[in-house]
Amino acid sequence: MRYTIYITLLLMVISCENRWQLERELNEPPSLELLKKSGENLAFDSLKWSLKHQEPYVFSLKLKDEQVTNGTWEIVSGEGILMSGNSSDRDILLDDGHWQFPSKNESLLSLTYTPISLGSHVLEFISIDAFGESAKTSLTLEVFENLPPIAVLGIAKIGKVNARHYVFDGTSSFDKDRSYGGSVDWYKFKVSDRIIKEGVTPELDYIFQEKGVYNVGLEVYDSDGATHQEIITIVIN
Repeated sequence: MRYTIYITLLLMVISCENRWQLERELNEPPSLELLKKSGENLAFDSLKWSLKHQEPYVFSLKLKDEQVTNGTWEIVSGEGILMSGNSSDRDILLDDGHWQFPSKNESLLSLTYTPISLGSHVLEFISIDAFGESAKTSLTLEVFENLPPIAVLGIAKIGKVNARHYVFDGTSSFDKDRSYGGSVDWYKFKVSDRIIKEGVTPELDYIFQEKGVYNVGLEVYDSDGATHQEIITIVIN
């Protein structure tokens, strides 16, 4: 009877080992992807972070594996706060280097990253299954404070009533970080270093009073207070 039990246990162990080996051979390693809000694959991106623009970076972590629901993460460079937004009550601070899907039925983890330093930020995510197979993905996020505007000055001669009637046009001016909400908010027109007009209007009608050589300038200000100027020399006959 005792030998029968031993043999049964031995067969069970061998059967488990064989089943484990078979499952290992059939196992597919996990797959990790980072996705933008639009659903596109994500590896590199940039984020504007200034006193007037402080929106956390929103993205998602996608996992493909039938068994694994968690993994680890690390901020390789930069400083910031990573949070999970899958909770219906509130965001969860991921401060222990681990991430977790709420259930096996979910494969997409919503994340937000709030930087506390400028420069290059690298976030790395890893998942390892029961067989030791692993997947790794990372995000490189360039965090900048502000990009200055670009002044673009157009000068057109009208000359219908007065031969020295011109229009100064700054409508082509733009803010280099306009895709992050930046805008050109103020226009300052100058003639030979004298301020002629300033305000939110990008165009100005101007009549030169005398012949001569003039330096016409346009200085623009963006929504963060940064400036840029273009100067064009014009000859008036």
